[in-house]
Amino acid sequence: MKISIRGKLLLAYATILSLLSIVWLIDYYAHTYLANEVNRMYTHPLAVTRASLRANSDIMAMHRSMKDVVLASNEDELKNAVAIVDDFESKVLDEMIIVQERILGEEGKKLAADAFKAFKDWRAIRQEVISLAKAGKVDEAIAITKGKGADHVRYLDMKAEQLWKYAENKGRSFNVEAQAYVKSSLRRNILVFLTVILTSFLLAI
Repeated sequence: MKISIRGKLLLAYATILSLLSIVWLIDYYAHTYLANEVNRMYTHPLAVTRASLRANSDIMAMHRSMKDVVLASNEDELKNAVAIVDDFESKVLDEMIIVQERILGEEGKKLAADAFKAFKDWRAIRQEVISLAKAGKVDEAIAITKGKGADHVRYLDMKAEQLWKYAENKGRSFNVEAQAYVKSSLRRNILVFLTVILTSFLLAI
């Protein structure tokens, strides 16, 4: 049966409209996927990286303040140094909570738990130093701060580095996935576009 010109035009219009709708849906899902990936990168790897770096910086500040504890020349200076240490400790705990809540994967969860435990274990060493400083046993307090105290801080620094490197790698993998999805979406769009052109040509014959 021969199709009239009007019928051909309607068929061509319907076909092109359908194919363009497919293109729109592909683009819509591609943009939604990318938006979700960006959000996931922001709320997970980037948040963990920032929190772990801030925690590490505050831990170093705590260690410096512990030196002020042992070098305090009077009770007021000692109390002030201890208060500064306590303030930094509170900040680190907040940052550690962010890391534990946001980090992804079993490996990441274990890294976060190990870092948190290592930080809590440091408290006993600090309390020992503070007690010795209050008792006037400055040489013993200095020895602990320079010895096992410094060793533990180096261990904490290593744990923090493991965390932000893990988070950085996660962010990089998200970016690779997103780039691959963009390329795949582009190929689909080109295929649909060529199909539209071919269909229009065939219907015009």
